[in-house]
Amino acid sequence: MAKAMRAKRRFCAASFTAATLATIAIAMLASAPAWQVAQAADSQATIHVSVRRVLLRVLVADRRTDRPIRGLTADDFIVRDDGVKRPLTYFAAGSSADRPLTVVLLLDLRVLNHARLGNLARSAPAALHQLSSSDEVSVWTMDQARVSEIQPVTADKTAVAEALGQLAIENPKSPQFGSGPADALDAILASFAHVRLKSDLVVIAFTNDLDAVWQTRAKAIRTGFLSTPGTLDLLIRADRSSKFWHGLASVAAPGGFSPSAPGLHYSFFSYLARETGGQTVQVSDDDFGASMIEMLGNVAASYLLEFRPPSAEVERRFHSVRVVLRKGAIPNSQRVRLYYRRGYYESSAQ
Repeated sequence: MAKAMRAKRRFCAASFTAATLATIAIAMLASAPAWQVAQAADSQATIHVSVRRVLLRVLVADRRTDRPIRGLTADDFIVRDDGVKRPLTYFAAGSSADRPLTVVLLLDLRVLNHARLGNLARSAPAALHQLSSSDEVSVWTMDQARVSEIQPVTADKTAVAEALGQLAIENPKSPQFGSGPADALDAILASFAHVRLKSDLVVIAFTNDLDAVWQTRAKAIRTGFLSTPGTLDLLIRADRSSKFWHGLASVAAPGGFSPSAPGLHYSFFSYLARETGGQTVQVSDDDFGASMIEMLGNVAASYLLEFRPPSAEVERRFHSVRVVLRKGAIPNSQRVRLYYRRGYYESSAQ
């Protein structure tokens, strides 16, 4: 009898302790700041809803004209992940409400003088009209000293066009020289980390390709771009006059690296564009406005492919991706070029 009473008291004490702890926990959450409660809820939700996926934005372009080819379907694409064919779990042409785009226009004020900025501003309404109503846009600037977001991300395309027009009015200075592309891309990646799970981030940089960046930092930024479940493209427009200087730099630094300082990369933007599936195109007749119309048109005409790789491995490593078109997807006489990122890194966030 005494033994039974002791067991009952232990049970009641244990029940009281559990109930008390639960009550205290609820009270602490109720009295905690809102951000702490949200953080706790988010951490629990992540455990249950996290799904690994890899998004690929693929531009299929005519090899002769570089114009996008439309009208393809999911059955026209074959995706191989580390050599293994993966079935597509999502496909879309352009963007859609459930897979919106976040487009960042990065303007290099060392290249874009007053006249070129005015050209961009006048062409902005036609260029932005190609995006869907759910797509969002942000405008950033960089020069030799500063990186600034002059237009926070918004779906209001009129506000973006007005921000470009205001920049053209307030920035009458001539192009300046210096460095800063690595700082700009670091800031953009950090600022838009929150969109990586819900949209597709595209960076369009209006700059040249003569900035020198140390190889270790260039590779770190590349890893940042390829360590996200979203597709990140770098689409670059360079001043046609920079072609001569780029050729001169190529002689001084074959392959983009300086013989005297092998770790210094002189073709940072084109290197990153190649790795992330973007384009590097020269501006025709100094018309940056026409360039923006064409580049946003290419983004709107690209295809979004999604596949789910097997469960995450313990070791974080690079996975190569290859995308091809099925035989017969296009006429045999037509030759095409595919732009897409060549792989991704394992990420616990996926």
